[in-house]
Amino acid sequence: MENLTLEEMVYLITNIGFPMAVCVILLRYVLQTIGSRLDKLDSSLLRLNRSIRELDTETKAKHTASERKKEE
Repeated sequence: MENLTLEEMVYLITNIGFPMAVCVILLRYVLQTIGSRLDKLDSSLLRLNRSIRELDTETKAKHTASERKKEE
């Protein structure tokens, strides 16, 4: 999302009023900030999920190997 220029801010203030212009500017800022943070959170969750699956696979393999040793 691009930054608002001074001309765009003046246009917003003159056409919709100062309180609404501030709300629009803050909304754009919040959406931009939260969007990037959500992307980082999503990638972290994907890495965590992958790690958990790998650990689960390793644990199952070790359990299977120990069960085979007990049977022998």
